[in-house]
Amino acid sequence: MPNNYVINIWPENHESVSNYYVHKNIVIENNVFKPFDTPILKANSIKGLVFKNNLIESTGTFPKLRGGAPSFYFQQCNQVELKLKDNDIELFDSVKTKAMKRKDIKISWDKIE
Repeated sequence: MPNNYVINIWPENHESVSNYYVHKNIVIENNVFKPFDTPILKANSIKGLVFKNNLIESTGTFPKLRGGAPSFYFQQCNQVELKLKDNDIELFDSVKTKAMKRKDIKISWDKIE
């Protein structure tokens, strides 16, 4: 399923309120994910979201459905830190944001030796 994210933090708030966040200070760290496709994390209405030091390994069970859902999708989030490993780049399709400013998300890559 191309829109099934490994982690989906999507509260049921039907109206977006500027500068109000349903969730705060979520850290996803030191995990191993073994998806067959590229959708990894989808989040909405979060202030302070960190995704770092995670190992992502493709299972190879099914072919990747590139061009479907982005690997990372953030909507109305603030203070997002996405720290990926440089060998993960082959697994990811894209990062998409909605109702966010560029300063709301920081993306960095760790060199793997």
